[in-house]
Amino acid sequence: MVSESTINKYTNELLKLYIDLWSSKYQRPPEINRFKQKWGFRGMYEDLGIDQARKVITFYMNTGRVGHSVDHLLYNYERLNKIVNELEKDEEDRRLLRIETQKRVEEREARGNK
Repeated sequence: MVSESTINKYTNELLKLYIDLWSSKYQRPPEINRFKQKWGFRGMYEDLGIDQARKVITFYMNTGRVGHSVDHLLYNYERLNKIVNELEKDEEDRRLLRIETQKRVEEREARGNK
């Protein structure tokens, strides 16, 4: 069981990550109620864990969405997490396919040289 202080630490870390990425993108800090939004980030942490939540926030801030609203992130992080997971799986599948293709090319070249 994770302690309350650890949950608060990670919740604040996720909120800070969002604020930092938003500020970097828009050259000013977002106007949000930190007290209110921390509960949404806490839910994200509890549902996804710290590492996956970081990935989702980073992915969200790199989308073409205008404004990157904190409310949109917090209402849709499960859907965003699904997209992140699909992209990671796709990248892994492509990596394995490149390796397999390289092996087949080498085998074909070896047979052709005999």
